[in-house]
Amino acid sequence: MVDISVIVITKNEERNIAGCLNSLCALDYDNGEYEIIVCDSSSDKTPEIVRQFSKVRLFAVEKKGFGAARNLGVAKARYDFIAFTDADCVVPRNWLTRLSSEITGFAGVGGSAFPPEGSGYFGKCIACLGYPAGGALGADAAAGIISTCNAMFRKKALLSVGGFDEGLRWGGEDTALSKKLVAAGHKLKIDSNIFVWHKTRKLSEFFSWCFRRGFAKHGLGSSALQLLMPLSVFAYPFTKKFITLVKRRKKIGITAFSILITVPLLFFLRQLMISSGWLAGRIKNGNAEIIAGRL
Repeated sequence: MVDISVIVITKNEERNIAGCLNSLCALDYDNGEYEIIVCDSSSDKTPEIVRQFSKVRLFAVEKKGFGAARNLGVAKARYDFIAFTDADCVVPRNWLTRLSSEITGFAGVGGSAFPPEGSGYFGKCIACLGYPAGGALGADAAAGIISTCNAMFRKKALLSVGGFDEGLRWGGEDTALSKKLVAAGHKLKIDSNIFVWHKTRKLSEFFSWCFRRGFAKHGLGSSALQLLMPLSVFAYPFTKKFITLVKRRKKIGITAFSILITVPLLFFLRQLMISSGWLAGRIKNGNAEIIAGRL
């Protein structure tokens, strides 16, 4: 028996949370019991919507940041296995069954996140990059990092490494967690056949997400070489992700023009915004150090 606590963190997700919770409440899971926990820090109607789901336990997040919200969920969890998905995701009915069947011998299991049917053109092209919004390529094209939009961990393993880093308020806490678990000797598994549907992002959301990602990468300790990353667009056509994209073009439903023009352009813009976010993080951190030195 594998009893699971499913955690969703939310911040102003009134457009998405009902779809996510409907899919979680409809799970077909016979390997044990499961509960649903929402950790919320919203200023919109998200908590009101969550309260309409009688099976869901809702907790207000007092500390800022994704890591703090996830750690609150872990602390409130009743069960020894912790699953995560995002508020803008919809899970298939066998999601927990697939995750629980693969956890034996591993501290954590993750999978893919695909754009749902009917996704817009730019949203699908953004998903072809691999992130943000999951990715159209599948988890086998990822770098061995488990994304918390589709993941399950042993609670004991999470606690053994101190949980999620609450200092990474702008994201990257799942990347840091995977690295901490591996460094501590834990084994992780990624099965690209275990998937969720992750809503795609609009262009405006894409740019703001990439900037925040850059800010988070500074917190993760990325070097100043990050500023040169926009130049990696010249190497992009030779990467595993691009080659995978070409091979899976028909399955994804993307045109050759999009592969040759739109996706590389979005890749460049993503790298540019991430570098800009990294620089902003460096400037902010530098100013904080100067102020601290004066006190």
